[in-house]
Amino acid sequence: MDNFKVQMEAYKLAMEEIKPALEAHNSARRTIGQTFAAAMTSARTAYKAVSDDSTATAEAKLAAKTTFETAKTAAVTARQAALTALGAAPTKPAKPEKPTKPVRPVRP
Repeated sequence: MDNFKVQMEAYKLAMEEIKPALEAHNSARRTIGQTFAAAMTSARTAYKAVSDDSTATAEAKLAAKTTFETAKTAAVTARQAALTALGAAPTKPAKPEKPTKPVRPVRP
């Protein structure tokens, strides 16, 4: 049991050390996601403004759709590049397993 307590203290210490790195990684992922969402929203809004306009010509609607598709592709590519540059999240240390309690002997 003493060995488990030592292992658990080491685990808690390791978690405290890795916590800032995990928070920074999650914050960066969140920022990448928000940037992607903002790019998609602005592209979608511009496309919707033209497609909902009843006075817009077919050429204008096609150009708006092409612009939207290009912006969408650029946003997806930028997000993927940012996630690749960010890399994998730091790995958490393995939590020690609690020792099993000994089984009480049965009297015959």
